Amino acid sequence: MDGPDSVWKSEVPDLFEHYIPIDFSEYDSVLQTAMEAIEASGLKFDAVTTFYEDAVPLAARIARALGVESNTPEACDNARNKHTTRKVMGEAGLPVPKYHSIFSEDDLGKACEVVGFPAILKPVFGLASFGVIRCESEKEVREKYAKTKEAMKTSTGIVWSQGTQFVLEEYYDGDEFDVDCLLSDGEVAYAKITDNWACWEPWFQE
Repeated sequence: MDGPDSVWKSEVPDLFEHYIPIDFSEYDSVLQTAMEAIEASGLKFDAVTTFYEDAVPLAARIARALGVESNTPEACDNARNKHTTRKVMGEAGLPVPKYHSIFSEDDLGKACEVVGFPAILKPVFGLASFGVIRCESEKEVREKYAKTKEAMKTSTGIVWSQGTQFVLEEYYDGDEFDVDCLLSDGEVAYAKITDNWACWEPWFQE
């Protein structure tokens, strides 16, 4: 299941036994659209997965609707929304950087006051480090915020259909590592720690 113009369908036509095209750009209605397409296909599904980070919450909701095992939609939402990720981690007693949500330009001053500098400005629903940048002053935060918001208007990606909020958070310096785990029935079946090397600051491209 992918967009009508999916590169997978055009470049690797024999990769899938069945292909269901749907429009992912209407985020509020895409679950209903997907379920209608699945029902119309007449296919039986044993599992649901995705290779696209932005579609993880949708895949979880499709799995729940089909009655197959998956991570909960709530857990996926918390993982994809950078504000709620920090909120639930803090509530669980885990260390989190100082942060403040930005819903509009009016929130920028308060965010800078709460977080201080240096700070990291990033879209709440972004991916691939788009719009992530280190800022050294409120003036720079305002400039980068305006520039990224403008870029969102012209972006053809569907990620911003979920929202264009930002979060400003405390800058942490030091080595960065990725910790990836695969769980089965609540038990870790596989785990890997990877040195992420130094990011390309101030944009943090890996």
